[in-house]
Amino acid sequence: MGHLRNSIEKDLPIPMKYQILVGAAVVALFGSIFFFQFDYFTPAEITDLPETIRIPIHDNNVRLAGNFRVGTRIVDPPINRKKAVSDVAIMKYQVGQVAYQACVKDKECKPTTIKQGVNMPQVMISYYDALAYAMWFSKKTKRHWRLPTADEWRRAAGDKYLDGSFGDLDDARDPARRWLLEYTLQAKLRGKADRVLRPRGKNGINSIGIFDISANVWEWTDTCFNNVQLDKDGRTELKRSQNCAVRAVEGKHTAYVIDFIRDAKAGGCAVGIPPDYLGFRLVLDL
Repeated sequence: MGHLRNSIEKDLPIPMKYQILVGAAVVALFGSIFFFQFDYFTPAEITDLPETIRIPIHDNNVRLAGNFRVGTRIVDPPINRKKAVSDVAIMKYQVGQVAYQACVKDKECKPTTIKQGVNMPQVMISYYDALAYAMWFSKKTKRHWRLPTADEWRRAAGDKYLDGSFGDLDDARDPARRWLLEYTLQAKLRGKADRVLRPRGKNGINSIGIFDISANVWEWTDTCFNNVQLDKDGRTELKRSQNCAVRAVEGKHTAYVIDFIRDAKAGGCAVGIPPDYLGFRLVLDL
């Protein structure tokens, strides 16, 4: 067999030899990653999957996430004009405490201080806690679950998403005016601190059938905090710096929270008024 292989290789043009070697290496690499990540040779341990809602695919009408400036002045983030084409579904309900405790029992997730409830959302969650659960749940179900991007979350929020722009109320001659407007708006949206943790499904439903979105549990996304410098037209991006130690959390308003924080009320909210609770729901790539 070795002689046969040697004779075949001898007859191949040199570029073709390299193509075969590179192709074999790529197949071996990606094949090993594919099977190592999910171990598709064994059946799924969790087959009762949570209900999901497909996120509408349409031209975006939500704003980009981040801190945008023209010169030194903070301005409204531009509308995301890029057409959304990703085919994903999002959990109808937030991840519950019972589901999260199964991950803790498997020693793949860290325990939290919140008391367990049969139909309560899991809160006191950091970005890393949510990531660990997504990896564990993907392995158990043989499906690819992950945190949504801020853009995906905002599209999923439907009529519960509020465009927090100021438009004509912003005054380029008085930057302090915008800061006051932003704080006032966030305080109004948030209202008084709401520390009453309610069962899943008790905070209402949005226009596409998702429960408890934009209530008193803010949800982690995979979007990093971006500082973006715009041209004087307010649309053309000149420079971007990214801080992935801070992630966008979405709820009644957008806040940016340090990734290891579980309770933003105790500190760690980098931008925005602190959320009441931090929880999460996952998206499923279809």
